[in-house]
Amino acid sequence: MSLIGRVREEPVLRKLPNGTSVTAIVVDVPVSNGDPLYFMVDVYGDDADFVAKEIQMGNFVAVEARAVRRTWKDRTTNEPRSRVAWKAITVAPLTPDADEHAAEAGEAGDDERF
Repeated sequence: MSLIGRVREEPVLRKLPNGTSVTAIVVDVPVSNGDPLYFMVDVYGDDADFVAKEIQMGNFVAVEARAVRRTWKDRTTNEPRSRVAWKAITVAPLTPDADEHAAEAGEAGDDERF
């Protein structure tokens, strides 16, 4: 799925037990009726580090992501639960400031990454 929207909250970087970086972003995608849709997207690895460093709340981004199912047991009822989550394939800054910072860091134009 392709998403173009504004980052609603500051990206949150965390590390998995195996050391892999994961950055969570919420992308606010406008729709025709005026009420935006919010997509929670997880970004992994080197891209997660880049997003945490270069993308800020309010930046416009283009995200290519795939849907994944997350499952768990409810702590109170012990019932199985699930939700659809979005795993980023690519994240590209569309806000000029983020692009300039990426160029300064030597990241812009790296087709392998974005």
